[in-house]
Amino acid sequence: MKPWGAGYTSTTVRSIVSGVGVADVELGYDGKLYMADFGAGWSINNNASVQVAEAKDEALRERGAAVAKLVKTGLSKTEANEGRSAFGTCRSAGSPDGSVRTGEAIR
Repeated sequence: MKPWGAGYTSTTVRSIVSGVGVADVELGYDGKLYMADFGAGWSINNNASVQVAEAKDEALRERGAAVAKLVKTGLSKTEANEGRSAFGTCRSAGSPDGSVRTGEAIR
């Protein structure tokens, strides 16, 4: 990864899935990668699906689940120790989820 404008771009290309006609990709707050598979061909069909990829590493899956729980409960509603908001606590702890560090998850 290297900085590119307001975001980042990859310096390497690696296939993580094959045999899927991916039309859109989203990274969920739970750390899972959600891919919309349009099925087969360009004609209307009933083969469309949502494919989900998740980390093999249990620690990474646990981090994703923790962020998903924070988002579900509402970061602004959760108070942490020392009177700081959950947002401040996650940010100071260096959450691996960029949407939590930047506050995007609560906007």
